[in-house]
Amino acid sequence: MASEYHAKYIKLVEARKRFVSSKRWTSDGHGSLSIMQKGIVVRIAQMDDGFAITMNGKTGKLRFGSVLDAKIRVFNVIASGEAGQFLQRNGLNLQQLRTRAWLEFGV
Repeated sequence: MASEYHAKYIKLVEARKRFVSSKRWTSDGHGSLSIMQKGIVVRIAQMDDGFAITMNGKTGKLRFGSVLDAKIRVFNVIASGEAGQFLQRNGLNLQQLRTRAWLEFGV
């Protein structure tokens, strides 16, 4: 049992490493980074009080001290399903967003 848990944990850590260093992160030339993950368009932008995360046009209240911290948070909320719940609470249907992303971007 412990070895299964450890294997799952290692797999999650490796996936997080790949996500934060992915070449799919694109810069807009003004300090913001964007990526599409599981049909969610994510943008990380520097604000006066830290780095903010925006998902499908909805900006979160939390601020992060670094881009890396923000990327890790993005990975965690998407992997846990929190992102989908957040978007649904804000009137966005995740399945429709994924379909639209697939049609527009082939993702």
